[in-house]
Amino acid sequence: MPEFQLIGWVGVFGTFSRGKQTAKSDIDFLVGFKEGTSDKQVYYMADLEEHLSQAMQREVDILYMHTREPLNFVKAQALLTGKTIYEVDAWLYDNRSLAKKLMVDTHRRLNAAVLLADDIYQQAAMMKKEEDTAGLEELIYSVTKLMHHLSPQDPDAEYLNSFFDPVYCWTTAASGILKKCERGFSSFNDKDQQLLLQALTDTLPGQMRILKKLYLPVLQDVLDHVHVRHDGH
Repeated sequence: MPEFQLIGWVGVFGTFSRGKQTAKSDIDFLVGFKEGTSDKQVYYMADLEEHLSQAMQREVDILYMHTREPLNFVKAQALLTGKTIYEVDAWLYDNRSLAKKLMVDTHRRLNAAVLLADDIYQQAAMMKKEEDTAGLEELIYSVTKLMHHLSPQDPDAEYLNSFFDPVYCWTTAASGILKKCERGFSSFNDKDQQLLLQALTDTLPGQMRILKKLYLPVLQDVLDHVHVRHDGH
């Protein structure tokens, strides 16, 4: 079909790419369009999913991707773990390099965040127990550094980073309090300190456990496919 000439690459990912499919597994495809393909042209590709489903005799899910488009986590994961089943140019090479860069940087940042958060929790718990404000300035510096680790500096990574939003619940309260500190510690009152310590001792630990036990292993699994290893978590 003429419209299929727009396709630069097709890969299969998910259970089929890992060899763990069952009789009921859907087949997940990533379809990459050649550079210059317009949204109007993509509209006429609507029948592709139906054609593939009929040919495979299974449910089929398709992710469509323009070359060098902003990557969310699922598309980056598909690029790095997918197995090529159709390719007519260097489409995969051009797009996979960005996905790898973003995944490596995200793993580095979040792994550093987990390690720093452990120290912050210990310090905040001690301050809360002893009602001591002597280490407040140091604590705020550490929290600011933690927020930096959690926030991507690369604009290309912002879309991918939204995948980790569930572990950012504690940052809403912390961000507002930290902004006060930018105006000087004189504007930082006892209530602010209590709210900050509560966020760091009650909410932060649970969010970091989710990050450590759920998200970092998923990231590492993707990196293992491209032979990148990061230890320390």
